[in-house]
Amino acid sequence: MPTPPHSVGNAWRATKNEVPEAASYETAVSDLSRFVKQSTAIQEQLPKSLKYGGDTRPWTSMFRRADAIECSYEVLVGLLTNKSKLNLVAAVNRSFNREIMELTRGIADVFQSLEKISEPTINLVGPAYYLLMKRFMPAARESPPMQAFKQHLRKYIDEKFWSSIVALHWMGTFLDPSFKQLEFIPQMNVADVQFKGNLQSDLDTWMISELDAVTEKLEECSEHSEM
Repeated sequence: MPTPPHSVGNAWRATKNEVPEAASYETAVSDLSRFVKQSTAIQEQLPKSLKYGGDTRPWTSMFRRADAIECSYEVLVGLLTNKSKLNLVAAVNRSFNREIMELTRGIADVFQSLEKISEPTINLVGPAYYLLMKRFMPAARESPPMQAFKQHLRKYIDEKFWSSIVALHWMGTFLDPSFKQLEFIPQMNVADVQFKGNLQSDLDTWMISELDAVTEKLEECSEHSEM
């Protein structure tokens, strides 16, 4: 399963454009990171080094900086107070920072598990997709910017992967009969149950039509080679 750096990046940009609190958080983290980087002997005193950017995967960068801020928050308060720069760390919404940390940790866990395994992972793609979508569902007492971020994540991930996921359901069922049960598909509401029922009822018809199309294509190639 290809990783979705553009989907995460697009979702975050859309969130910042839509929700002022998200844009303010990004600015505050950027300002804090820049000051720490340019100052003498601050970075070395932090429990975790505070870095901004530098990663090819947006969720990795977002997790590392949110994790570093959370781990170093109290130390930063003391160090920046001494430099009359307490406003830099105070500007970071700590509650939202924790939400970002937990969400991006979950994204990283899923994709790192797929990337590190030395065996084919096609059988894990469907479950991984649904696990991500489950983590992107809104939760109780979430902040408005986090709700918006998750909404955009669901939108961009679906736009990028939904057609492939449907095809993998069909291929997986063809290759491994145990997939016919589709146990990894959520059954949280009526729409989920209906989706699973429709998917299972369409599998045989779709595979037959696809096999017919392949047969026709092979016959065409055979006719051209004989000419």
